[in-house]
Amino acid sequence: AMTQYASGDAAGALATIGPVTPSLREYDFVLARAEIALAARQWDDAITGFTWVREHPRAELAPNGAFAAFRLGQAYEGAGRRDEARAAYADFLERWK
Repeated sequence: AMTQYASGDAAGALATIGPVTPSLREYDFVLARAEIALAARQWDDAITGFTWVREHPRAELAPNGAFAAFRLGQAYEGAGRRDEARAAYADFLERWK
């Protein structure tokens, strides 16, 4: 899937990964799938993934969920959900402090 994603085939990468049930055991897959969904403009999948990651931050990635909050804002923006995007960006800025 990552080879497909790296070569610009985000939709193919999503198909290869398939659905992922958010859980701490599957954290890396949830994050990767959310990133790939964002690139593939699969806004709802990206929103679901980044929302979960933001609520379950890992210290080595972003201890306070700031990264996920920023990417969630991008997903909301892509989906045309501007008010939710603004809220996610505000959350990012608050977490970044």
